[in-house]
Amino acid sequence: MGVVKNTEAKENKEHPLARIMGIKEKPEGVVVSTTDTHLPRQIGEALKHAYHGELELHYDKDEEFVRVTWTR
Repeated sequence: MGVVKNTEAKENKEHPLARIMGIKEKPEGVVVSTTDTHLPRQIGEALKHAYHGELELHYDKDEEFVRVTWTR
């Protein structure tokens, strides 16, 4: 969770509206909701860089919603 929060803090300095709205733990993993479509990608890339694993990005057709899945 440190990587997630540090990535948000770094992005928030340049883009103050890019924030984490909520973090929920579920049986299948952790769900992080954000106010921005770029922040989830950056969080996913930071997790992959720090812990390796697989990163999948799924944008809707209008690119107003993104689902980022990181697994290891």
